[in-house]
Amino acid sequence: MEYTYKFLNIPYWKVVWFNKNKNFIPKDWCLYTLRQSVKLDIPKKYIIFENEFYTTVIDLTKDLDEIWYKFDKKSTRYEIKKAMKFIDKIRILENENYEQFFKMGNEYYFLKYGINKKFNITEILSKKRNHYLLLAYYDNDLICGAFYIYDSKKERIRLNYSFSKYLFGKEYSHISSFLNKYLHWYAIQKFKNEGFKLYDFGGINLNKNSKTYGITKFKLSFGGDIVKEYDYLIHKKGCILRQIINNHILRNLVVKLPIKKPIYG
Repeated sequence: MEYTYKFLNIPYWKVVWFNKNKNFIPKDWCLYTLRQSVKLDIPKKYIIFENEFYTTVIDLTKDLDEIWYKFDKKSTRYEIKKAMKFIDKIRILENENYEQFFKMGNEYYFLKYGINKKFNITEILSKKRNHYLLLAYYDNDLICGAFYIYDSKKERIRLNYSFSKYLFGKEYSHISSFLNKYLHWYAIQKFKNEGFKLYDFGGINLNKNSKTYGITKFKLSFGGDIVKEYDYLIHKKGCILRQIINNHILRNLVVKLPIKKPIYG
């Protein structure tokens, strides 16, 4: 998946997801951000920024029984079985109600991080056309949802945004716990049936002292494999741009460059 930023209709920055080419070198004068790339084997003069991180993935080519029995028995499997007891009250919608989902996301960010984050839905959907949105309702009340992106060959499906109402009050905490896990189980079965090979939870933080480690524990409870991947910012004249960015005075002139480490979860 790839999308381009333009200024006065002139491309200046391209974002490429899931790059598998270790010899990727820009052929034009655009900046390139490579998200979840293999480790590059190119001269350092092209690289402005490199960040390694970890994610957890489930191999969807395995049998569903094998996938299921890798789930944590006391938390994930237990909670999904609990959800099944209320299946008549649960409804899953696909690629509908984007405004409702991202509104929930705005409230989630404020309650969890104290951030007034405003999602530009039009921009998100225009750049991430290869996507799925799954929403889980309980008694017709939206409880949680997951927004996924995928590669051009439809081999890898990756969690991009995930929100729930577990912080919205005690009445939502219990329902969110089992319904969120059930939603992932539903998604795993759906995307396996559609021929995807990898279910990617979108990044984890292995630092047990981090504020987001609770999210990491949730993702690890599905028994996926931990893999290392990389983000890059590269350019034909990467060595020059790297010097500019490393200069604290000149850095203020390029604050819009995607040089910060991504936040996962």
